[in-house]
Amino acid sequence: MAPPAPSATEHNARPGSGIRRFLERQPDFGLYRGMLIDDATMRVFLKDLVTQRHRAVDPALPAGCAPLAGRGRGESTGPMAEAVVTGAAIVREYRLFVARRSRPQSVAGFWELPGAEVAPGQDEQSALSDRFTSEFSISLRCVDRILSDRALTAWPTDDEDYDSAILRIWRCQLPSESTLDLDLGDPRPNMYVYDETRWVPIDELDQVSPWRDADRITASEIADHYLADDWWQAAD
Repeated sequence: MAPPAPSATEHNARPGSGIRRFLERQPDFGLYRGMLIDDATMRVFLKDLVTQRHRAVDPALPAGCAPLAGRGRGESTGPMAEAVVTGAAIVREYRLFVARRSRPQSVAGFWELPGAEVAPGQDEQSALSDRFTSEFSISLRCVDRILSDRALTAWPTDDEDYDSAILRIWRCQLPSESTLDLDLGDPRPNMYVYDETRWVPIDELDQVSPWRDADRITASEIADHYLADDWWQAAD
């Protein structure tokens, strides 16, 4: 008795078959379970297959969507959350007020614009002025926001819900009646987060070092902004 004829799938899979030779010459096509499928159709098919598998886990998932990979196995997450870190731009007599970090260890010893991380639901101006007062025992007036936000790398936030951080600059003023010795770095820190302060000339910002990278770039932008703003120069 003659052997049974090979199925279409077996025939198509043979190295010398016509379909195999066609696939060798047409890389935009593929073979799936005996079916000849072009590349575009295959992508749609695989997308639908993945979506169906995810919807089996999460029936509420919209058609055509797959969940994003989360931080843990099997977790999904929404859009990335950014920590907002406010920085104070304080200029007097063409000198910028800067402070040196003493903690946490990851940023200790680096100079930056004094600032504060804004807690969820907290007002940016309040966060900045409250932290400044606690650090330097003097009130701070936030005038307005200047410059564009700048991304921070390795910001030492304690909130694990944040995926990244941005530096947001506020033009600020110290009380006009305050008597400060700029050469001594007044107002001096209370040693909570900062251990040193300076008023650096805006055209000699590298009198202090090392800077946090984002703050050094931002300090140059503040200097340019100050020199181009007659109102700020008159009000400092």
